[in-house]
Amino acid sequence: MNSKLLGRRAYSVPQSDCRIRLDANESPINAMEEYREEIKELVLQTALNRYPQEDNAELRQAFARYAGIPADCVIAGNGSDELIGLLIACAVNNDERLMLIEPDFSMYQLYAETYEKQLVCCRRPVGSRLTPEFLIEQLERERPALLLLSNPASPFADVLSKDEVLCLARAADKTGTLLAVDEAYMDFADQSVLAEVPNIPNLVVLRTFSKAWGLAALRIGFMIAPAALAERLDAFRPPYNIGTLNQKIACLMLNRPEHLQTSVRRIVEQRDQLAAALQEYAKLPGIKKIWPSVTNFIYIEIEEDFPLYEELQKRSILVRHLPGAIRLTVGTAEENAAVLAAMREIGGAYAERN
Repeated sequence: MNSKLLGRRAYSVPQSDCRIRLDANESPINAMEEYREEIKELVLQTALNRYPQEDNAELRQAFARYAGIPADCVIAGNGSDELIGLLIACAVNNDERLMLIEPDFSMYQLYAETYEKQLVCCRRPVGSRLTPEFLIEQLERERPALLLLSNPASPFADVLSKDEVLCLARAADKTGTLLAVDEAYMDFADQSVLAEVPNIPNLVVLRTFSKAWGLAALRIGFMIAPAALAERLDAFRPPYNIGTLNQKIACLMLNRPEHLQTSVRRIVEQRDQLAAALQEYAKLPGIKKIWPSVTNFIYIEIEEDFPLYEELQKRSILVRHLPGAIRLTVGTAEENAAVLAAMREIGGAYAERN
């Protein structure tokens, strides 16, 4: 048995019957409600006895049209997770290094360990935003084959600007590093470098339909890379990796960009209202910092002995529990109001004890 199997636990998603789930950064908007009849027609037209389109050509072309990039730069995956694994497996030789930021999306490290890569983890500066200067310093010291990071950042919800990422890409080119930017939450921000990828040979961007698009059930993701690199990476993609119905529904939604625009506007409005309301809790005992957000979630640093996660769960509200923090997904107006009311009650009880 490979020693890496010993003690390894699966990626854990809390199984809970909480009435309010704000733990996975999903969209509160269900596209099925608006596009039910069109989706139903797609189901009826699908031959379930046939394999999906092997190269995902229609889906890749639909995304390319939407994004304004060549289709030969696009790889489609069963969620961006599959493509993250593909990138880590193929872009880093066993005698080369993969650089990650800590903390960041936990699947990065899981894939690195799965494929037995030499891993360099750079601890993010405490209490402040990530800067290109910090990252360039790490690049020049470690000279990794691949630097993979989320932007906007998980779990902090801040963002490097487009100019900062392009500056980082130029520095990475000098150190022989492929820069991969996971833009899972970039639909909520306006600093994407996706359109620049075809012209920058060491830049890769990842995108998902699980967040702003509100299509997490479909498991659709994209990797955008310079055409020559995309062709080489796609050679290692499993055949038939996206179901026919998933591809068809994703194509339908790519041809309805107004759905994304409306969803983002509604979620951002709720986020800003939630963030403003949370400011009154910033001075409560137990709350250390409420981070500004450009995404669909808010990162809240808390004291180690503040049982906010546990007390919310007792009230049937599930959020993401992180070391010294919680991450709160923006929900509906009603869900957000319920969280605020619960936090007021929990914070008051904590203050009385302290």
